[in-house]
Amino acid sequence: NCVVRWIHEPQYSHGWVIPIMAVILGWSRRDRIVSGVCRSGSSGVALCLIGVVGHLIADYLCIEAADGISFLFCVSGILLTVWGTRFFQGVWPAAVFPVFMLPLPFQVERMLSEPLQLIGASESAYIIQTLGIPAIAAGNTILMGDTRLGVADACSGLRMMMVFLAISTAAVILSRRTRWEKILIFLNAVPIALICNIVRIGATAVAHQSLGREMADLVFHDL
Repeated sequence: NCVVRWIHEPQYSHGWVIPIMAVILGWSRRDRIVSGVCRSGSSGVALCLIGVVGHLIADYLCIEAADGISFLFCVSGILLTVWGTRFFQGVWPAAVFPVFMLPLPFQVERMLSEPLQLIGASESAYIIQTLGIPAIAAGNTILMGDTRLGVADACSGLRMMMVFLAISTAAVILSRRTRWEKILIFLNAVPIALICNIVRIGATAVAHQSLGREMADLVFHDL
């Protein structure tokens, strides 16, 4: 189900990259693996069982978020069962990191998406006005004369926020900076994502007004 959403929903297309980042994260922490004999324990089997039961319950009740959490239990359980506690203690962030590839619960997605759309439209309209182009934001739509540009769900910036949070988390785990610097890196992910999305929407609107729809699509979808 996650893969289907990665393919068909633009806000979750970053899901393909997260497993690769998780592998790199685990490899970069290989020096933290305690040397010794790998011993499988009952804790790994228990986590796998919890994950399987959670998946069956989530599938029966159609709770996608619980299904995603069950997947993380299974990943952690497999690592513990195959390589043991010494290995898991070194690379456990890589086992938890795939949480960023899981789709958000529908209620949370709607709760975040709509305000982000409004912020993107209003702040982008302000940027466009600053550039000397008459523009006004009406809800999640930017009005520029006869041109109407709607900030859709895929343009809300939710994908950028998830990507920046994932990158910031990886940076915090890998870096050797002080604790307050790590907190600052993590917290900056949200404003950076918002600023990037607002600039992108504003650039698209200006290109649409000045260079035409084809160039605007090139700016928005490609560049």
